[in-house]
Amino acid sequence: MDNRRIFVFITLLAIPLIIFVCLLMVGVDCGNKSDTSDGLGYISELESQDAQYLEHSIAAGNVPTTAPNRPTEDATEPSTEDVTDSTTQAPTEENTEGTTDGDVNEEPDTSEPVTQEPTTPAPTPGGDVIVVSGQSVIPYTIDKAMVADTMAQIDAGTLTYKSLYANSLFVGDSITSGFDVYSIVNSSNVIAVVGANMNTHLTENLATIVQYNPEYLFVHYGLNEMNPSEAGANAFVAKYKENLTYLKQNLPYTKIIVLALSPVGNAAIEKQNRFTWIPTYNDKVRAMCQEIGVGFHQNDAFFNERMHLYGKDGIHYQPELYRQWIRLITEEMGIY
Repeated sequence: MDNRRIFVFITLLAIPLIIFVCLLMVGVDCGNKSDTSDGLGYISELESQDAQYLEHSIAAGNVPTTAPNRPTEDATEPSTEDVTDSTTQAPTEENTEGTTDGDVNEEPDTSEPVTQEPTTPAPTPGGDVIVVSGQSVIPYTIDKAMVADTMAQIDAGTLTYKSLYANSLFVGDSITSGFDVYSIVNSSNVIAVVGANMNTHLTENLATIVQYNPEYLFVHYGLNEMNPSEAGANAFVAKYKENLTYLKQNLPYTKIIVLALSPVGNAAIEKQNRFTWIPTYNDKVRAMCQEIGVGFHQNDAFFNERMHLYGKDGIHYQPELYRQWIRLITEEMGIY
């Protein structure tokens, strides 16, 4: 009888202990997942985790590659925030001062940028291609007066980037996610996920993109699946061409713009030498975009001059760089 009482007593003590240990394990597991809904901690969350797994894994299947479908009818209401800095600020809910001092609790990348000599794409035979800054390609007509008027409205605070891009769609990886995380555009205008690669993420979201039927479609891929070889680069471009050709055929009135891979700092190169292939990937993707009549946005000088606005990994951007980048995209690619 005494043994039974002892057994019951031990059992009653053990059950709460087991429950506590299980809850603790769940909490630790959740703590290891990046919460990209918090704009202020977005870069630090990315960089505090295993970069090889989270953002720059070459092996397929090691990172999440799908994103939830975005609504195509109930778009987020455009922001009505005022613009106070006409040269650097796009309205966000987190910062209205046009500066990122204090926005990101980390040291910016101070390594020397890896520069790329601008290359001018050759004109497409019989085509009407406009070259901007020697690197970007615009295969559609731009009304410069309309662009100037749009920028004047942005500067005056009568138009926000959220409103301007309300009928656009940004699709891609963690670099693309920043447009949502930092409230540069509406969340409903972004389909992006940390660690995404083009071969799976873009392919799986083709139907969603076509259903959305955006006025402008911006696409950014390459960092995660970059293979440091000629064969790898050619395979990437071939699949990219297949997907973009499909989108071009099914979205005849959409202006499709591929966002080039931006330069990275030496800190990133030292950890992953494959990033030295960024110029090669950009050259091949630019040529492909020009061949099929898709826009391509690249301005290495812009990013090289703003390495102080990168995160400490030398890859991701602080909020202020997004605010300046969206302005550059608007002006160079003729958005109005």
